[in-house]
Amino acid sequence: MTRSLLIIALYLTALFSLLPLVMRAQPTEDPRLGQLLQQDTDCIAPCFINIRPGSTTLNEALDSLARNPWVNTETIQHVTLPQSPSNFDKLDAIHWEWLPARPDYLVVVPNLPDGLINLRNNLVADIFIMTPLHLGSLLYRFGAPSDLLFYFSRTDPKPWGLDVYYTQPAYRFVFRVRAPACPDVASVLRQAVQMQFSAPTDRRPFTIEANAEPVRLTTQLIRRKHLLLCEK
Repeated sequence: MTRSLLIIALYLTALFSLLPLVMRAQPTEDPRLGQLLQQDTDCIAPCFINIRPGSTTLNEALDSLARNPWVNTETIQHVTLPQSPSNFDKLDAIHWEWLPARPDYLVVVPNLPDGLINLRNNLVADIFIMTPLHLGSLLYRFGAPSDLLFYFSRTDPKPWGLDVYYTQPAYRFVFRVRAPACPDVASVLRQAVQMQFSAPTDRRPFTIEANAEPVRLTTQLIRRKHLLLCEK
């Protein structure tokens, strides 16, 4: 009897010691995502800091940035880009840096603009921001992506990346992760993402991976791509 109780006690001790590891391995909700998506109740997705892809003009975007308390106004730069050779659209970009007094869902990454806006024909097309949100928590929140776009290089070590698309009738979100070398699945899910707010579009990524089930199938695809691209 004493031996049986000891075995049960040891089993329960081992089980509960492993529980935190199991919990950390599972994607969970990140409250900062809700704060990011609801940062302005009058600004409905895909809107961000009162700038809405597809409808906000160049001058309106510059004005919103100049009035935003998180933006270092001295760093706002408007750049006119070379005209598109394919459809002769007028292309512009705006980039800026955040002030220290900003929400914790906005992060600063060395050698990258804190915020970037692409414009086409004087209308905002895309907004890009760096976040501390992990890909796993976003998959947990949004479920199955519309598309997955993988990047890789055949150099050694192989730079590796993934874009996760969520396309709806009214908006498109893209979550982008990058890794300096081929990572395992767990590392990919722990990567912080660059978030892209975009206007509705019928355009799809050049490389599409069909997906029908949240998180689990996505990790299977990541694992398969890892084996295909990184372990040859």
